[in-house]
Amino acid sequence: MFEGFLSRKAGERRARLTALAHDPRTVVVFESPKRLRELLAEALAVLGDRPAAVARELTKLHEEVLRGRLSELPAALDAATLKGEIVVVIGGAEPSEAADTSELVEEARALVAEGSRARDAAKAVAKRHGASANEIYRRLVGDGKLV
Repeated sequence: MFEGFLSRKAGERRARLTALAHDPRTVVVFESPKRLRELLAEALAVLGDRPAAVARELTKLHEEVLRGRLSELPAALDAATLKGEIVVVIGGAEPSEAADTSELVEEARALVAEGSRARDAAKAVAKRHGASANEIYRRLVGDGKLV
């Protein structure tokens, strides 16, 4: 998922990273060499220690790519020259475990009890947690009746 440049403002940047925390898609962002270390530290704090890559000068003569976990990349950057166009690629969230799905179904069931349609409740819960709306819906309605 391409995000472009994240906000320079720390609060807005953190809010966007928090919104991406449960998304299973890989995130691609541009960043200034001056703010790269700050982005990596904040991503580590918000998203956890995910696999990532920092690439500079892609498709150019001096292309360079550093790969590792978010916790490892700042040390690798100490030896690297931070000039040029920087692209940061961060691995997506791990898919929800089956045990977690039962908790999500309960959350959806509570929304249905408040008056939401089963499909809408499943979609809302799935979006909040980065899970499969279809899986939540199937488990929520069971064999054609709301369980």
